[in-house]
Amino acid sequence: MKKHGRLIILFVGLIILLAASFISCRPVPSSTPPTELPNSPETRLPEGKTQTLVLEDDFSDPESSWVTIPEADKGGNYENEEYVIWVNNAGSKVATLLTLDELSDFVFEIDVKKVSGEKGSYFFILYRLDENNNMYAVGVSDELEYSIVKYILGRATDLLKDWTRSSHIKAGDKSNRLKVVCIGTQTDVYVNGYKLASVTDDTSLKGQIGLGIKSFSESGARYSFDNFKLYTIE
Repeated sequence: MKKHGRLIILFVGLIILLAASFISCRPVPSSTPPTELPNSPETRLPEGKTQTLVLEDDFSDPESSWVTIPEADKGGNYENEEYVIWVNNAGSKVATLLTLDELSDFVFEIDVKKVSGEKGSYFFILYRLDENNNMYAVGVSDELEYSIVKYILGRATDLLKDWTRSSHIKAGDKSNRLKVVCIGTQTDVYVNGYKLASVTDDTSLKGQIGLGIKSFSESGARYSFDNFKLYTIE
């Protein structure tokens, strides 16, 4: 593992409350065909900028700096060289926060797989959480849909129309690799090498990063995370 910082799990606290508006809305399966976008080329770095790997983890070392909290109803722990986050009740949520210095431009990549639980859950990535509690979030559901939301001064706003379906999101217990690229006011979201969306917003231009899960089913949900990489762009 290579690291420059440590992670802390927040099961109850500010980050959960901030994300409430985003993660309280259950994705509704769409009856329309999946949205298909052209397979756009990778996001180009601005002239003079370079990409530097600052943190990576394959979760093979349980002594690495990811905090483990084995609570009964929700938590996070190392299992089989992966990091697993779980909730056992409907409406439960868990979020993690990466406590590096605030990041401005970055690339975040991670493999995510739903391990168990009935349909009605999703994982999400929080980014650019600033000192004023402004942030953005990207969610990917087990209904094969995704959403991008900003949360500013206590109010959530969709940066897309709503949860949007994509055939590039893999169903069931198959792994999805999520990639989020933030450069200036632009955020590009990829899954499994395909570009899902590109949005622009200038409300919050730097902050912290985190991830979590939410379940609406009585069975709860378990998600595994692996092959995490974080690059800064400077």
